[in-house]
Amino acid sequence: MKLKSRYSLISPISLISLPFLLLPSCSNDFEVIDKWKDITIVYGVLNQDDPVQYIRIQRAFLGKENAYTMAQSGDSIYYPDGALTVNMEEYDDNNAYLKTISLSPTYEIAKDTGSFNNSGHKLYKSNDSLEYKNTYKLIITNNSTGKTINAVSPLIHPVIISKPVIGKKINFFNKGLYQSERIEWKSSPNGRLYQPVLRFYYAEDNNGIAGWDDTLTVDWVQMSYTAQNLTGNQSMLTDLAGEEFFKYLKSQIPENSTVSRYFIKMELLIYVAGDELSTYYSINQPSLGIVQEKPVYTNIKNNKGEDEIGIFSCRLIARVDGLSMAFDTCVELTSGQYTQTLGFTNICQ
Repeated sequence: MKLKSRYSLISPISLISLPFLLLPSCSNDFEVIDKWKDITIVYGVLNQDDPVQYIRIQRAFLGKENAYTMAQSGDSIYYPDGALTVNMEEYDDNNAYLKTISLSPTYEIAKDTGSFNNSGHKLYKSNDSLEYKNTYKLIITNNSTGKTINAVSPLIHPVIISKPVIGKKINFFNKGLYQSERIEWKSSPNGRLYQPVLRFYYAEDNNGIAGWDDTLTVDWVQMSYTAQNLTGNQSMLTDLAGEEFFKYLKSQIPENSTVSRYFIKMELLIYVAGDELSTYYSINQPSLGIVQEKPVYTNIKNNKGEDEIGIFSCRLIARVDGLSMAFDTCVELTSGQYTQTLGFTNICQ
């Protein structure tokens, strides 16, 4: 696991932005393009709650053509069919080997259009269930060269959320005053970064007849919190400010006099990132200083001990569903100073 200069990598993104590729040659002997080297790009984030695990495996490219032109060729970024064998080895909490999980190529998830080729978007998938107490070692073998690539990740244990509880009536407004609702949880083994999100569900009736034609959501994302250790059981909390909740709804839901809206429910989600993924996020945050160059972080290594490109880590989403609104909060939604023009029908109980 190393930090190194972005310009030491031969990745598709850095090739497009490298300034020295634009410089003219000073002599016939000067070679801008370095000797070709196979560099593998791996992105995999495991979640035991997902029914399918996907690993993205591509290769960096380097050539004399325009980088944008090369990026549009699938041969530039994907290994040929049959070129790789991709497995995960499963180990228990005593580091004893349990089994090998095979991952097979799939094209079932389409890639958005952009600078890189989006046809034949190849991923590697497994339908095997994962056990949160175990550790997983990714092993990628290049069948032509014998090169192997390895990375290891544990899984995040279940997160215990003590506040709110399922079915709680959220009270952002009471007796004429805005008030906060507290969220409390315990950090979980192998979880480093925690980001709460309050999801607001509502329906729109576009025909003037009572009914839920369209169910929509608004995600109110809170600041993230970093656990002090990876052993778990650290008390963590945040307060959701009531007035800010109504202000945020106003900013996210457009006024439309032709629709009636109905509150359905709220749901609390806490997104949790493993240690490696948390570090990756932190390093790739927007830079506020004059120096814009950032180090590149990876935990992907080959059998020579050299860094490749990418990240292999874990994540989890903890949930408390079925949250409703207290009576005064519901009334404030329908007729309060911030949201009275949004067309929410008063069905408060």
